[in-house]
Amino acid sequence: MKDINYISKDAKIGKKTILNAPVRLVGNAVVKHSCEVGSYTFINSGTTLFPGTKMGKFCSIGKNCELGAFDHPTTWLSSSAIQYNLKLHFPDYVDDFEQKKIVRPSETIFGNDVWVGSLAIVKRGLTIGDGAIIAGGSVVVKDVPPYAIVGGVPAKVLKYRFDEETIERLKKVKWWDMSISKLKDISFDNISEALDQLEKRKED
Repeated sequence: MKDINYISKDAKIGKKTILNAPVRLVGNAVVKHSCEVGSYTFINSGTTLFPGTKMGKFCSIGKNCELGAFDHPTTWLSSSAIQYNLKLHFPDYVDDFEQKKIVRPSETIFGNDVWVGSLAIVKRGLTIGDGAIIAGGSVVVKDVPPYAIVGGVPAKVLKYRFDEETIERLKKVKWWDMSISKLKDISFDNISEALDQLEKRKED
């Protein structure tokens, strides 16, 4: 079967962005320039991936999230963009303020099998580990470990999806990189049995 993306007519995709089919963008989802999205990832309406966001495979992203959003300086005289981006916001007043260079992280990284609940915000420059879950409405300001479930404002680790041994097996098998043929008939609803099957098929 030919690789196909499912893109809503209202969705927007920036330049130099790579969608590794199949990817689904729903409603008015926005993936800005220089992003990359892995296969079988679903991005819901109202969500924005800001420039330089890299997202793995099999991710599920809820509605109205801001992922990798640009922040404002907090240690300068002002938090206003008049100090560093006047041309974009007030082009008729470019001579009023000397512009300063602002340095921000170039990428925000989401691993594979990440679920982000609706209305979540993820600060630019963070790394969200494989298998992590971000609760809806959370504000994430720190890196999230693999298979952690985080929530709150600011988000904190609430618990982990599995015990340490299971997480280590998942990190080693990296099922998301296996061919679709090897994922057929896996016991998805039984983590122990699924891992046994995946480990055996990876060896074949």
